[in-house]
Amino acid sequence: MNVLQANFINETQKMFLKSKVVACFIISAIIPVVIALLVALLHNKVGVLAVGPAGYPVFILGLFTSALLPLFIFMWAADIFAGELGEGNLKIVLVRPISRFKIYLSKTMALGLSTILLLVVILIFTLISGIFLGGSGSDYLAGLGNGLKAYTAAIIPMVSLAIAASFIAQFFKSSSGALTTSLFVYIAARMLPVVLPSAAKVLLFSYTNWHTMWLGSLAAPEKLFYAFLIMLSSCIILFTSGFYLFDTKEL
Repeated sequence: MNVLQANFINETQKMFLKSKVVACFIISAIIPVVIALLVALLHNKVGVLAVGPAGYPVFILGLFTSALLPLFIFMWAADIFAGELGEGNLKIVLVRPISRFKIYLSKTMALGLSTILLLVVILIFTLISGIFLGGSGSDYLAGLGNGLKAYTAAIIPMVSLAIAASFIAQFFKSSSGALTTSLFVYIAARMLPVVLPSAAKVLLFSYTNWHTMWLGSLAAPEKLFYAFLIMLSSCIILFTSGFYLFDTKEL
Protein backbone atom coordinates (compact mmCIF):
# COMPACT_ATOMS: atom_id res chain seq x y z
CA MET A 1 0.00 0.00 0.00
CA ASN A 2 1.53 3.34 -1.06
CA VAL A 3 1.68 6.39 1.18
CA LEU A 4 -1.08 8.32 -0.59
CA GLN A 5 -3.51 5.40 -0.41
CA ALA A 6 -2.71 4.79 3.26
CA ASN A 7 -3.22 8.44 4.18
CA PHE A 8 -6.44 8.61 2.13
CA ILE A 9 -7.83 5.65 4.08
CA ASN A 10 -6.67 7.22 7.33
CA GLU A 11 -8.28 10.58 6.52
CA THR A 12 -11.54 8.88 5.51
CA GLN A 13 -11.61 6.90 8.75
CA LYS A 14 -10.91 10.07 10.73
CA MET A 15 -13.84 11.80 9.05
CA PHE A 16 -16.30 9.06 9.92
CA LEU A 17 -15.11 9.02 13.52
CA LYS A 18 -16.27 12.64 13.86
CA SER A 19 -19.71 12.98 15.42
CA LYS A 20 -20.52 15.89 13.07
CA VAL A 21 -20.07 13.72 9.99
CA VAL A 22 -22.12 10.84 11.43
CA ALA A 23 -24.85 13.32 12.41
CA CYS A 24 -24.95 14.69 8.85
CA PHE A 25 -25.48 11.19 7.45
CA ILE A 26 -28.23 10.43 9.99
CA ILE A 27 -30.01 13.72 9.25
CA SER A 28 -29.74 13.11 5.51
CA ALA A 29 -31.34 9.67 5.93
CA ILE A 30 -34.18 10.97 8.12
CA ILE A 31 -35.19 14.06 6.09
CA PRO A 32 -36.46 12.21 2.96
CA VAL A 33 -38.57 9.89 5.12
CA VAL A 34 -40.06 12.74 7.16
CA ILE A 35 -40.89 14.80 4.06
CA ALA A 36 -42.48 11.78 2.37
CA LEU A 37 -44.67 11.16 5.44
CA LEU A 38 -45.71 14.83 5.50
CA VAL A 39 -46.54 14.78 1.78
CA ALA A 40 -48.58 11.58 2.25
CA LEU A 41 -50.39 13.13 5.23
CA LEU A 42 -51.18 16.24 3.21
CA HIS A 43 -52.47 14.05 0.41
CA ASN A 44 -54.78 12.19 2.80
CA LYS A 45 -56.08 15.43 4.33
CA VAL A 46 -56.40 17.62 1.23
CA GLY A 47 -56.44 15.10 -1.58
CA VAL A 48 -53.60 16.80 -3.45
CA LEU A 49 -50.28 15.00 -3.93
CA ALA A 50 -47.56 17.68 -3.92
CA VAL A 51 -44.98 15.37 -5.49
CA GLY A 52 -45.26 11.79 -6.70
CA PRO A 53 -42.78 8.90 -6.47
CA ALA A 54 -41.56 9.61 -10.00
CA GLY A 55 -40.34 13.11 -9.15
CA TYR A 56 -39.59 12.66 -5.46
CA PRO A 57 -35.86 11.72 -5.76
CA VAL A 58 -35.14 14.82 -7.86
CA PHE A 59 -37.25 17.00 -5.55
CA ILE A 60 -35.26 15.88 -2.49
CA LEU A 61 -31.95 16.27 -4.33
CA GLY A 62 -32.87 19.87 -5.16
CA LEU A 63 -33.46 20.59 -1.48
CA PHE A 64 -30.11 19.13 -0.49
CA THR A 65 -27.93 20.63 -3.23
CA SER A 66 -29.29 24.12 -2.68
CA ALA A 67 -28.72 24.29 1.08
CA LEU A 68 -27.94 21.25 3.21
CA LEU A 69 -25.18 19.62 1.15
CA PRO A 70 -23.17 22.85 0.81
CA LEU A 71 -23.53 23.39 4.56
CA PHE A 72 -22.31 19.86 5.33
CA ILE A 73 -19.40 20.11 2.88
CA PHE A 74 -18.25 23.48 4.24
CA MET A 75 -18.46 22.15 7.79
CA TRP A 76 -16.41 19.02 6.97
CA ALA A 77 -13.76 20.98 5.07
CA ALA A 78 -13.45 23.48 7.91
CA ASP A 79 -12.96 20.59 10.35
CA ILE A 80 -10.32 18.60 8.48
CA PHE A 81 -8.23 21.63 7.52
CA ALA A 82 -8.70 24.70 9.73
CA GLY A 83 -9.98 22.66 12.67
CA GLU A 84 -6.99 20.32 12.72
CA LEU A 85 -4.64 23.26 12.30
CA GLY A 86 -6.17 25.09 15.25
CA GLU A 87 -6.09 21.99 17.45
CA GLY A 88 -2.50 21.22 16.53
CA ASN A 89 -3.34 17.82 15.03
CA LEU A 90 -1.97 18.78 11.63
CA LYS A 91 1.56 18.89 13.05
CA ILE A 92 1.27 15.22 13.93
CA VAL A 93 0.39 14.37 10.33
CA LEU A 94 3.31 16.38 8.96
CA VAL A 95 5.91 14.48 10.98
CA ARG A 96 5.06 11.35 8.99
CA PRO A 97 7.13 10.48 5.88
CA ILE A 98 4.59 11.96 3.46
CA SER A 99 4.70 15.12 1.34
CA ARG A 100 2.36 18.03 1.92
CA PHE A 101 0.91 17.53 -1.54
CA LYS A 102 -0.15 13.97 -0.70
CA ILE A 103 -1.59 15.13 2.62
CA TYR A 104 -3.64 17.84 0.93
CA LEU A 105 -4.71 15.51 -1.88
CA SER A 106 -5.72 12.70 0.50
CA LYS A 107 -7.76 15.09 2.66
CA THR A 108 -9.52 16.48 -0.41
CA MET A 109 -10.14 12.96 -1.72
CA ALA A 110 -11.60 11.92 1.64
CA LEU A 111 -13.88 14.96 1.56
CA GLY A 112 -14.97 14.13 -1.99
CA LEU A 113 -15.62 10.46 -1.15
CA SER A 114 -17.70 11.43 1.89
CA THR A 115 -19.74 13.76 -0.32
CA ILE A 116 -20.40 10.98 -2.85
CA LEU A 117 -21.35 8.51 -0.10
CA LEU A 118 -23.78 11.06 1.34
CA LEU A 119 -25.44 11.40 -2.07
CA VAL A 120 -25.78 7.60 -2.19
CA VAL A 121 -27.40 7.54 1.27
CA ILE A 122 -29.83 10.31 0.29
CA LEU A 123 -30.80 8.46 -2.89
CA ILE A 124 -31.35 5.14 -1.08
CA PHE A 125 -33.55 6.61 1.63
CA THR A 126 -35.40 8.78 -0.87
CA LEU A 127 -36.28 5.71 -2.94
CA ILE A 128 -37.31 3.78 0.18
CA SER A 129 -39.47 6.62 1.48
CA GLY A 130 -41.21 6.79 -1.90
CA ILE A 131 -43.42 3.89 -0.77
CA PHE A 132 -45.38 6.36 1.37
CA LEU A 133 -46.37 8.34 -1.73
CA GLY A 134 -48.31 5.56 -3.40
CA GLY A 135 -48.20 5.35 -7.17
CA SER A 136 -47.77 2.48 -9.59
CA GLY A 137 -44.78 0.34 -10.39
CA SER A 138 -44.02 2.46 -13.44
CA ASP A 139 -43.89 5.54 -11.19
CA TYR A 140 -41.25 3.89 -9.01
CA LEU A 141 -39.23 2.85 -12.06
CA ALA A 142 -39.43 6.40 -13.41
CA GLY A 143 -38.31 7.73 -10.03
CA LEU A 144 -35.43 5.25 -9.96
CA GLY A 145 -34.31 6.17 -13.48
CA ASN A 146 -34.53 9.93 -12.88
CA GLY A 147 -32.90 9.53 -9.48
CA LEU A 148 -29.90 7.59 -10.75
CA LYS A 149 -29.33 10.09 -13.54
CA ALA A 150 -29.76 13.18 -11.34
CA TYR A 151 -27.70 11.93 -8.39
CA THR A 152 -24.88 10.79 -10.66
CA ALA A 153 -24.82 14.20 -12.34
CA ALA A 154 -24.85 15.91 -8.93
CA ILE A 155 -21.52 14.29 -8.02
CA ILE A 156 -19.51 16.69 -10.18
CA PRO A 157 -20.83 20.02 -8.77
CA MET A 158 -20.82 18.71 -5.19
CA VAL A 159 -17.23 17.44 -5.40
CA SER A 160 -16.32 20.77 -7.02
CA LEU A 161 -17.89 22.46 -4.01
CA ALA A 162 -15.71 20.29 -1.74
CA ILE A 163 -12.58 21.46 -3.57
CA ALA A 164 -13.71 25.08 -3.22
CA ALA A 165 -14.39 24.57 0.49
CA SER A 166 -10.90 23.09 0.94
CA PHE A 167 -9.42 26.19 -0.68
CA ILE A 168 -11.35 28.62 1.53
CA ALA A 169 -10.37 26.67 4.66
CA GLN A 170 -6.68 27.39 4.03
CA PHE A 171 -7.11 31.01 5.10
CA PHE A 172 -8.18 30.13 8.66
CA LYS A 173 -6.89 28.53 11.83
CA SER A 174 -10.32 27.83 13.30
CA SER A 175 -13.16 25.75 11.89
CA SER A 176 -15.77 28.35 12.89
CA GLY A 177 -14.07 31.09 10.87
CA ALA A 178 -13.68 28.83 7.83
CA LEU A 179 -17.30 27.67 8.01
CA THR A 180 -18.72 31.19 8.43
CA THR A 181 -16.68 32.58 5.54
CA SER A 182 -17.52 29.63 3.27
CA LEU A 183 -21.22 30.15 3.87
CA PHE A 184 -20.92 33.89 3.27
CA VAL A 185 -19.03 33.35 0.00
CA TYR A 186 -21.58 30.75 -1.11
CA ILE A 187 -24.59 32.95 -0.35
CA ALA A 188 -22.97 35.98 -1.99
CA ALA A 189 -22.10 33.95 -5.10
CA ARG A 190 -25.66 32.64 -5.37
CA MET A 191 -27.12 36.14 -5.03
CA LEU A 192 -24.69 37.89 -7.39
CA PRO A 193 -26.45 36.68 -10.59
CA VAL A 194 -29.58 38.51 -9.41
CA VAL A 195 -27.67 41.79 -9.78
CA LEU A 196 -25.32 40.65 -12.54
CA PRO A 197 -27.00 37.85 -14.57
CA SER A 198 -23.93 37.19 -16.72
CA ALA A 199 -22.00 36.10 -13.59
CA ALA A 200 -24.09 32.92 -13.39
CA LYS A 201 -22.26 31.50 -16.40
CA VAL A 202 -18.79 31.62 -14.84
CA LEU A 203 -19.39 31.11 -11.11
CA LEU A 204 -18.84 27.59 -9.81
CA PHE A 205 -21.56 27.93 -7.17
CA SER A 206 -24.16 28.62 -9.87
CA TYR A 207 -24.04 24.97 -10.96
CA THR A 208 -25.14 23.22 -7.78
CA ASN A 209 -28.39 22.35 -9.58
CA TRP A 210 -26.55 21.02 -12.64
CA HIS A 211 -28.44 17.74 -12.30
CA THR A 212 -31.67 19.43 -13.49
CA MET A 213 -30.04 20.12 -16.85
CA TRP A 214 -29.70 16.37 -17.45
CA LEU A 215 -33.40 15.61 -17.05
CA GLY A 216 -35.59 15.58 -20.12
CA SER A 217 -34.43 17.91 -22.87
CA LEU A 218 -33.86 21.04 -20.78
CA ALA A 219 -30.32 21.73 -21.95
CA ALA A 220 -28.42 21.29 -25.20
CA PRO A 221 -25.23 19.17 -25.12
CA GLU A 222 -23.04 22.23 -25.68
CA LYS A 223 -24.50 23.91 -22.56
CA LEU A 224 -23.81 20.80 -20.49
CA PHE A 225 -20.26 20.68 -21.83
CA TYR A 226 -19.74 24.39 -21.13
CA ALA A 227 -20.93 23.95 -17.54
CA PHE A 228 -18.62 20.95 -17.13
CA LEU A 229 -15.64 22.96 -18.39
CA ILE A 230 -16.43 25.80 -15.95
CA MET A 231 -16.51 23.35 -13.05
CA LEU A 232 -13.39 21.51 -14.23
CA SER A 233 -11.35 24.69 -14.71
CA SER A 234 -12.56 26.05 -11.36
CA CYS A 235 -11.52 22.81 -9.64
CA ILE A 236 -8.04 22.93 -11.18
CA ILE A 237 -7.52 26.56 -10.15
CA LEU A 238 -8.95 26.14 -6.65
CA PHE A 239 -7.12 22.87 -5.96
CA THR A 240 -3.79 24.30 -7.14
CA SER A 241 -4.30 27.52 -5.16
CA GLY A 242 -5.43 25.59 -2.09
CA PHE A 243 -2.36 23.36 -2.18
CA TYR A 244 -0.07 26.37 -2.59
CA LEU A 245 -1.55 27.96 0.54
CA PHE A 246 -1.32 24.63 2.40
CA ASP A 247 2.28 24.05 1.28
CA THR A 248 3.49 27.52 2.31
CA LYS A 249 1.62 27.54 5.62
CA GLU A 250 3.67 27.84 8.79
CA LEU A 251 2.44 25.65 11.62
